[in-house]
Amino acid sequence: MSKGYLGSFRTGWENENLARFILSKFSFVAEPSTISDDVGSDFFCTLFYVQEIENRKYLVPKNSFAIQIKSNLDEKDFTNKISYLSELEIPFFLGLVNQEKNHSITFYSGEGLPFLFSDCPEPNELKFEYCDSPSSGNPLNYEKFPNKKYKLLLPKVSKISLELPEDKLKLEIRKLMDICKNVRHNLARRTQGHYSFKIDKKEGQYIDPPFESLPSDRIAMEGTPPKLVGYEANYSGSGSEKSFRSNFISHVKATINNLSRLIEVSPEKVDKREIQVLRNLYSDLSNLEFYKEKLKGIESELGILTNFLDD
Repeated sequence: MSKGYLGSFRTGWENENLARFILSKFSFVAEPSTISDDVGSDFFCTLFYVQEIENRKYLVPKNSFAIQIKSNLDEKDFTNKISYLSELEIPFFLGLVNQEKNHSITFYSGEGLPFLFSDCPEPNELKFEYCDSPSSGNPLNYEKFPNKKYKLLLPKVSKISLELPEDKLKLEIRKLMDICKNVRHNLARRTQGHYSFKIDKKEGQYIDPPFESLPSDRIAMEGTPPKLVGYEANYSGSGSEKSFRSNFISHVKATINNLSRLIEVSPEKVDKREIQVLRNLYSDLSNLEFYKEKLKGIESELGILTNFLDD
């Protein structure tokens, strides 16, 4: 007797169709055109918000992300996806689809990937663990084991169903946009060789606090490595030793440029003591051959600072 079509394939196809339909309510959805192109994500989505102008609604694109759709959380070993995930330059989510009860997608966030791959660009093993909420005790969202084995914690960050009221849907979309914004920032920093990342979490909420307003008890947290300072994670090694000097000079030059501009438009906001420290730093660095070459091109801006200091 001949066998029929395997039921699990049909279930997977139904889940992907349901996910596509739900995702299309708040994002533009694209997917690999062939099975050979499906290397780790089922859909690539761009979140949008609705803008109404003269009684017409316009869909304005915002943040993009990749998502893999699952019907259960049984799969935990993603070692075969290490290469794909380490090179991915947009946020990654795992979406759990439920077509039995409330026709929903539960989003689990891979926001810890930039931290993990900065610590170890080529792990020997990568496993996922799914969490009900962001872990304030482990803000980096990964655990490290001997022999370059890692476990990534994927916190549950959102649940969107077909029956979700519009006002609550907007809140969930806003949450996803905020997560994508922060993860995109961290991915860009890693790609550019800047190994200082945002950790925008407080009591399970995603926030973007000004560093000046952080409580003093958050300023001295340290790990080995990375070092946690305030709401930043600072890594050394894994490529950062090749770029930190150039990054430092870029920030020095940007500071001089911005201060010279501020002197011209709002001189009352500039502290002469800051100018003195910066001018002394420039002078000292210029005595070192590596920095001397890198500091060229800001002589006119430095002159503005010097004139302001001498007035």
